[in-house]
Amino acid sequence: MPLLEMGAIATAIMAIYATMAKTVNLIKSIGELIQRIDQVYEESEHNKTVREQLEEQTAQHATQLFQIECTLHDIKDSLTELKQLAAATAY
Repeated sequence: MPLLEMGAIATAIMAIYATMAKTVNLIKSIGELIQRIDQVYEESEHNKTVREQLEEQTAQHATQLFQIECTLHDIKDSLTELKQLAAATAY
């Protein structure tokens, strides 16, 4: 086999090796990207759960505030009645 053919074969082998190395690196990068996407998805699902819990707590607090507001309104009405009765009995 002439030296020229051996050089061409060696060059082809080196080109195949370089292509394979780049392919392996690309596959590795794709694997890392998939892992990052999976982490983002898991964080998103966790955040969704936390958001839902916060919405429930907000709804509960809104209900409690409404009940307090109604109670305060009733107290205010009672105080107004007492004030009117006190004013009527004072004369």
